[in-house]
Amino acid sequence: MPIDDSELIETVMKNVRRDVISGFDDALSADGDDAFSIALEPTTLEENLVVATSDAVIVVPWIYRCVHTGVFLDVPPTFVHFELRGATVVNLRLFDDGIKPNEDGERPYLYHRFVDFLCALHHIGVSTSVRPALEPKDFLNWQEAQRPR
Repeated sequence: MPIDDSELIETVMKNVRRDVISGFDDALSADGDDAFSIALEPTTLEENLVVATSDAVIVVPWIYRCVHTGVFLDVPPTFVHFELRGATVVNLRLFDDGIKPNEDGERPYLYHRFVDFLCALHHIGVSTSVRPALEPKDFLNWQEAQRPR
């Protein structure tokens, strides 16, 4: 049964926004006033239409329009404008109803943030592969291990 608690969803969306923006504060800078949005694509959809809910979780897809202004994933600043995309899953069932709210009056839900880092690396100009690069010696060891016995 989906959650029909607009106050809870509003609190979750506020926490997701704060988590994403502060989580990348030293590496990425907001690209304008409307840099953060909760949507799968930049559209005119209302925020409450793009938040998936059930009785156990809330899934909040988001886009953070930003500028690469600090070290991000070990890459020095490129000052490239791009969209960091991800989703935050909020687990509502980890804590029973006996848990007291924190000092802000919120229940301590567990937030899991997924970020599409591979796409972000492509946006800032980093070439990636589907597997880690190997040193020649490591490649030869791998190649030897692939041979039929």
